[in-house]
Amino acid sequence: MVDEELIPAIDRMAAENWLLPELGYELMGERQIVMAMAELAWVDAQIVIVLTPEDRAAFVRSGWLAYAVTDLNP
Repeated sequence: MVDEELIPAIDRMAAENWLLPELGYELMGERQIVMAMAELAWVDAQIVIVLTPEDRAAFVRSGWLAYAVTDLNP
């Protein structure tokens, strides 16, 4: 399930023929432990949208470009 705030953005992406993201992506660490969770992820591009600062920090430390949901709604 994706955060309701993201549904309009996903609908717009689909309407504009964007490559749609993976929903509920888990960043795995050593021993296959979940280190962070993203609401939306473009895995090949290593771009994610996350809910928490902790998740954002974990993705950034792993080399991803990470945005918070709040970044999408100025």
